[in-house]
Amino acid sequence: FPTRRSSDLIIKEEQIRGEENMLAKNDDHTRSIIWRSVMSVTSVVIILIAVFFLVRMFTMNPLEGTWDYEDSDLIMTIKGNNTAIIKWPDEFDDNQIAVSMDYDIDSKTKTFSLRLNTDAVKKAADSEGISEDVITQALDRLDGTYDYNMEQNQLTLTDREYGSQLIFEKE
Repeated sequence: FPTRRSSDLIIKEEQIRGEENMLAKNDDHTRSIIWRSVMSVTSVVIILIAVFFLVRMFTMNPLEGTWDYEDSDLIMTIKGNNTAIIKWPDEFDDNQIAVSMDYDIDSKTKTFSLRLNTDAVKKAADSEGISEDVITQALDRLDGTYDYNMEQNQLTLTDREYGSQLIFEKE
């Protein structure tokens, strides 16, 4: 004799089979609603990803990164917040200090302007015990406006006033 417990199990099995049959039925309307929902969500996600990459492509700084000068140990790290970090041990009396300079970039005219940041020079001189004049003299050589050209991993800065070139390789 089946006990109450086993009869409950039989009833539950029948309910489960009934639900499986209900899911197996061809309900085109429900399937259509689910398909439209899935397609709508994936379309929105694809559009958001495309917008993200388009905005990033047209608003990002093409010079951002770390650049190594060919002719000396000058290393220039260009950051997105209009700050360029300069490391130049040959010119800074063999000290491994990093001094920040301000920059502006114009992607339309392809110009890059570096400007001396006197506060950063004072801070670097005080922290390393090096003369401000040594740092200022070195950075004055970089201070100016340049036309820039990028080809693969090479950055060429051409001085707009004198035409001298600085050639950097991307690290």
